Amino acid sequence: MSSLQVTEALARAVASGLLTAEAAEAIVANEKIYLASTERAAPPERRGLPAVTEAIGYVGACLVMIGMVVFVGQYWDDLATWSRLTIMLAVTALLLGVGAFLPDDEPVTWRLRNFVWLLAVGALAGFTGVLVVDALEWTGPGVAISIGCAVTACSLALWQGKDRPAQQLSTFVGALIATGGVMALIDGDGAIGVSVVSIGAAWLVLGVGHVIRPKYAALPLGALAMLVGPMIAAESWPNVAPVIGLAVAISLIAAGAARHEFVMTGAGVLGLFVFLPMTLGELFGDTVGAPLILLVSGALLLIVMLVVIRAKRRPDQSAT
Repeated sequence: MSSLQVTEALARAVASGLLTAEAAEAIVANEKIYLASTERAAPPERRGLPAVTEAIGYVGACLVMIGMVVFVGQYWDDLATWSRLTIMLAVTALLLGVGAFLPDDEPVTWRLRNFVWLLAVGALAGFTGVLVVDALEWTGPGVAISIGCAVTACSLALWQGKDRPAQQLSTFVGALIATGGVMALIDGDGAIGVSVVSIGAAWLVLGVGHVIRPKYAALPLGALAMLVGPMIAAESWPNVAPVIGLAVAISLIAAGAARHEFVMTGAGVLGLFVFLPMTLGELFGDTVGAPLILLVSGALLLIVMLVVIRAKRRPDQSAT
């Protein structure tokens, strides 16, 4: 109801004897005071940042990163080690500083901060690699361990368990690299594959339990690592790795169905397509047994599914 309609209603109430003229005037005066105080308390409208601002941020961050890579790569032999380290460290600090000045309270700046800090961690990885390889002259798994630890530590400090999927990604990748380097000292590809599966499973559990945020990033990362791990282990364990992968795929399907998590179920189905033929190939080779088992098993599962669905839909006979 508009202010004019309110005034007319009060006038009719006065004419009908429902209100006195003094009471009507008091109501109008009170409403004016209320509306004035409401207008003062209302915060000013914030205009969203234009799309061109986000585009400028993406392009600027990419140009800085590409410029560093091209410059260092083109003049690599002419640059001293300290020069390479200085350039990479300066780019890392620049990107970290820009990200720190971006607020988290708008979608545009939130996305830009995720992106800029992701590039900053990439620059830090390059700096760490040059430091340990060129300056310290390390080789082998120690290089991977150093880079992975640096990436993980920096990413964790930037992530802080908040809704920052890019920082969760870099933390996850850093942990995989560092752990993979440690496992390479133990048993090569087999141990690396098992560690990748283990980290993926832990990430998945923590994501489902909302310990790791955001959940929508934790689930696909964990499921993907669980499926990639057996493929890495296959280099050292060609007979065992497919069985591990099949067990992982079945576990993902079962857990995803139980918790109604489509990402887990979908990843498990994808793993089933990859590891089931590999497992049957190890057991039966090129004989006709493998495809026959697949066909018969699939048909039986479909029949079981139909029976279960019909049983659930059948009315309760004991109630009649």
